[in-house]
Amino acid sequence: MDINELNGLLKKGYGGRELTSFYSGNIDALLKSIFSAAFEPSRSHAKLFLIAVGGYGRGDLAPFSDIDIMLFARDRSAAGTAKELLYKFWDSKLDISHSFRTPSDCIDESKRDIRTRTSLLEHRYVAGDKELYSYFRENVYPEVAFRNQKRFVMEKLREATTMVKIPVFE
Repeated sequence: MDINELNGLLKKGYGGRELTSFYSGNIDALLKSIFSAAFEPSRSHAKLFLIAVGGYGRGDLAPFSDIDIMLFARDRSAAGTAKELLYKFWDSKLDISHSFRTPSDCIDESKRDIRTRTSLLEHRYVAGDKELYSYFRENVYPEVAFRNQKRFVMEKLREATTMVKIPVFE
């Protein structure tokens, strides 16, 4: 989205939420198109899916923000395919922030880093193998979302207070 398109939408009366939702939808369509073109029928062996995470995962992608995505596969054998796909996104001049993860990567990283856990909680399916995505939702997501919730809430409160420098009452 360039500045002229942004100004045009603002003149049409788009508010902040409408604008970020519209922009997220446009990026979804573009990423789906690139993803689909990368996986011709002859390359259907690649078991991979793409999810939006963070603000983009919430459908709140602000213009000129980086596009946070995660590529997921059952194992590292799809890493080369994921790398090829990322190059296609970058060739399209998209500002992509990415991760490539397996089930154990998601679980282990979400235990180590609260930002990773939060971004996985705020994910949204965009493209790719729907059967693999179902596996993620049934087996990986519960480990990320429901494990030690009280500690997660405390860490989020601590994170919020360190960002805005307000006292924590424990």
